Amino acid sequence: MAKIKILPEKVARKIAAGEVIERPASVVKELCENAFDAQAQNISVELRQGGLSLIRVQDDGHGMSPEDLKICFLPHATSKISSEEDLFKIATWGFRGEALASIAAVAELVISSRAKEALLGGRVRVRYGKLLSFTEKGLPPGTTVEVKNLFGNVPARKAFLKSPRAEAARVVELMKLLAFERPSSNLFLKLNERKAFQYQASQGRLGLLAESVGLKEEAFAVETFEKPPFRLETIMTFPRYTFPTSRHIYFLVNNRVVKDKLLASAILEGIKSAYPRGRYPALLLALDLPPELVDVNVHPAKWEVRFRQEREVYTLVKRAVENLTKPRISFSLPEAPAEESPAEDLPLMPPSPVLKVAEPPPSYALSPFPGML
Repeated sequence: MAKIKILPEKVARKIAAGEVIERPASVVKELCENAFDAQAQNISVELRQGGLSLIRVQDDGHGMSPEDLKICFLPHATSKISSEEDLFKIATWGFRGEALASIAAVAELVISSRAKEALLGGRVRVRYGKLLSFTEKGLPPGTTVEVKNLFGNVPARKAFLKSPRAEAARVVELMKLLAFERPSSNLFLKLNERKAFQYQASQGRLGLLAESVGLKEEAFAVETFEKPPFRLETIMTFPRYTFPTSRHIYFLVNNRVVKDKLLASAILEGIKSAYPRGRYPALLLALDLPPELVDVNVHPAKWEVRFRQEREVYTLVKRAVENLTKPRISFSLPEAPAEESPAEDLPLMPPSPVLKVAEPPPSYALSPFPGML
């Protein structure tokens, strides 16, 4: 039975539409988040030439029926929402029905999918928005999307892309953000036949954040704060571990990585008494709240949100961060002696008897902190 439907024009007009495919990383983000919504446990991404010649995303999610497969690449084709009221209680990563349509308009697209309960799957081929063929095939459960010759029909846009190496670097950093969004999924990235990123669900958000900044998990304070209807998970380095930029500060709202000035302001206010000016922690802040209290239909790429109770959110985040910076026995974790820590455990930190300083990785990384994305 078909699950995907074309949104009514009245609903489509309410969506914050716009160009969501700007570069290969945009394609990977949309396809991986579709896989999240399909409850995929394993997602594999492959790029060639930085994604310009090939992007392949394969997942083991619930797959699509042949009926859905035939229309999934059309504008505003989605199974996530069906009415205007649904826009005020979005609980999925995708909802606009624009991602596949936007990709199909600027690339050659092959989508192969089989629903888990089906005996046969299907394969659809689309070239720059036009359907070429549909065939039924025996396939493993899940979905594989192949994107070839990205921006082949719009050379002007292709000219504004960086080098294949730089575009690939953006995808590597994006994979980390995607792992933060859904830590229960295993993610794997291959660039030109070589492994470039791997995340196992057993790592969790703490393990991934620690690995990404070159620290041990013991260097972080982990706390959960609850003030109904809000729940806030925080993972933050102890104040003696600092960084010269805010690029290691990440925000998640209902498991969606965002950049948000309100959250940034609350964090900066909360840490100012514990960190020297110009120094920042590594911090992951994950806020959960009822979907009707946050509007994610703000930005075409879904990087921004709007809270319906801004004052309450600001106060909760500020107080939570302040609480983390205060020396309290209740949340202190075992620390390795400063002088005895082996260099390989802290590869980004030059030795210092007073202040441990971690240097950031190359500046190509995406960061959801305002002004750094």
